[in-house]
Amino acid sequence: MAGGAPTKYSEALLKKAKAYLTGYVKLGHVLPTVEGLALHLDVHRDTLYHWSKDKKKSEFSDTLSKLMFLQKQDVLSKGLTGEYNAAIAKLVLSANHGMHERRENEVTGAEGGPIQVQQITRTIIGE
Repeated sequence: MAGGAPTKYSEALLKKAKAYLTGYVKLGHVLPTVEGLALHLDVHRDTLYHWSKDKKKSEFSDTLSKLMFLQKQDVLSKGLTGEYNAAIAKLVLSANHGMHERRENEVTGAEGGPIQVQQITRTIIGE
């Protein structure tokens, strides 16, 4: 017999989770988040991730994936139009969606030529 409290997961809860994807704005949420869904369903965020990994709850896993797709699309679109603060959009995309700024540095010598290396020889007397 497994320990712990009985699960809150049900068809009604799944329906409520799906409704969050279209109704999060009415709840006062600016964009859909896992934390917002957890609050809406009155469960811990970790529980949502646990359910999403359960092969018997594949519909819930799909719903959580859709939430993340919606979030990414919303942040990308509104970040590009300036509706969202660029720094916050960058933070959300980096933290939740694996998008990172990539910088490349190239080191060259004068006028783009090769780097000049000089060899210096020192003689130290009296150590």
